[in-house]
Amino acid sequence: MPFLTAEDLANEPQRILVYGPPGVGKTRFLATAYECEEMWPILFCDFEGGLKSVKRRILRAMENGNNPPALQVRTGEDLAIMTQAIREAGGKYRTVIIDSLTELHTLTMQLLLEGKNRGGMQPQIQEYGEVLRSMKRMFRHIALEGNVHLLASAGETYITHETTGELLTHVDITGKLGRQIPRFFSIVGYMSVERVVRSDGNVRKEEHLMQLQPFANRYAKCRIEGIEAPVVIDPTVRMFYDADYGNLDALIAAGKVEEFDISDTQESEGD
Repeated sequence: MPFLTAEDLANEPQRILVYGPPGVGKTRFLATAYECEEMWPILFCDFEGGLKSVKRRILRAMENGNNPPALQVRTGEDLAIMTQAIREAGGKYRTVIIDSLTELHTLTMQLLLEGKNRGGMQPQIQEYGEVLRSMKRMFRHIALEGNVHLLASAGETYITHETTGELLTHVDITGKLGRQIPRFFSIVGYMSVERVVRSDGNVRKEEHLMQLQPFANRYAKCRIEGIEAPVVIDPTVRMFYDADYGNLDALIAAGKVEEFDISDTQESEGD
């Protein structure tokens, strides 16, 4: 039926996309989903080989629950396995994590060109369209049929505003896909790192930051009712899960509600 019930609204899955430069904690954030048992079992699709920094968290979840091993996606065969797993996700998995969409797009295009004996060549406009349709089918299935939580990461790129000519920071997916895929997510957060330095010049601590509102020429959005903070400190998936289902306390406590200039943040090593 086309009508949403109270149960449908109360159990609407999480859709979170984080993007930013390398080394700001995108994979770390995605892996915090393993601390949220309500989201188990989790299918983690690794395109970047960045699991070293979060392997203990994943191993604990595999040992203590019914989570499957992470899926490394490097070849066309790997991608076919991932695609089939996503089609079955509603019955086998509660959460799908894709790290990252930028690399998923790159691999999909590479395989398309190789299948046409055009490997290594510049993609043509129609080939961008083919990849666009392929990836949109995948996301539409997850969003409309799979009824699973979807968490993903991406790199950052720069685009020119159509009317003002300003340079904007946006999700790094080439072509129209970069504008269309973020529509499938209720949260698109820009990740960065702020270093707190002592008077002797040593770094006292690092805070991982997620920008949830658009400012400083960066694309971001948050559709969780009640979340007004422009930036959240050391975000976790649990914070957003609880906030979306009515408990805003942790996310509000982690929010920087004062005016905040994220342009001064720096990168750290390891993602």
